[in-house]
Amino acid sequence: MNIIIFSKDRACQCDLTLTSLFKNAKELCHNVSVLYTGSNERYFLGYNKLIEKWKKDVVFVKQGIFKDDLISLAHTTFAFNCFFTDDDIIYRPIEDCEIIRSLLERSPEICTFSLRMGSNITIQDYHRNIPIVRPDITYYNDINIWKWRNAFPNTNYSYPLSVDGHIFRTEEINRFLDKFDYDNPNSFEGRIQQFNDKLPPLMCSFSKSVVVNTPINRVQETCTNLAGVQYGITPEYMNDLWIQGFSINLDKMNFSNIYGCHQELPIPLRNIINEN
Repeated sequence: MNIIIFSKDRACQCDLTLTSLFKNAKELCHNVSVLYTGSNERYFLGYNKLIEKWKKDVVFVKQGIFKDDLISLAHTTFAFNCFFTDDDIIYRPIEDCEIIRSLLERSPEICTFSLRMGSNITIQDYHRNIPIVRPDITYYNDINIWKWRNAFPNTNYSYPLSVDGHIFRTEEINRFLDKFDYDNPNSFEGRIQQFNDKLPPLMCSFSKSVVVNTPINRVQETCTNLAGVQYGITPEYMNDLWIQGFSINLDKMNFSNIYGCHQELPIPLRNIINEN
């Protein structure tokens, strides 16, 4: 599987994404790339530290022209592409990676395997406390399957083209990447929705989600979504802590009550320098 992580100004949070990915989904990590950029040299200093830590396992690509970079990374010999953003966390182990491959290979009517969906997801909008409307779901062993076009509009159940932990067949997703304009992950995700009518009718997920997005800050203005309302930490402060030797302690995070695809969580820090 080819995994592409989008990152801007958040080397510390990207480190958490990578840590969680290699801890809880290592069998998926055949080829992992981080497409990154920074608003100033201080942020790039943070990425230099991240690159030094992960250079044996991860390919880092400094963003030039975003669209060209993404197309280059996504055109791969691997059968599947999966996108993440740097505030995603793979919060629990994926017990059966083989079933993902099997479903996508043998079931052409499935357009994506979503790692962020599951029966535990009961909230559509965490900040506004809006519940999600669940469609009719077929349960197959540990898998949920549903007709995404029949799901309530504008909910995560009717949103196959997400960049938060959705797995696609490489051949299918690559049909769209050069057919429209975009210059960052948000405009890419927003504008690729125009191809929904070209997708197969089914989505699927595990019975419980394995990915949660933790929006404790925002680094772009393309989509002015709420972030950092409850546990906010500015990207500047987080980057400074990272450069000083702090990191986010995945093992101390509380994932006992994940009920949204996007859900703020407290961020426990550890001082790596003192530990060494």
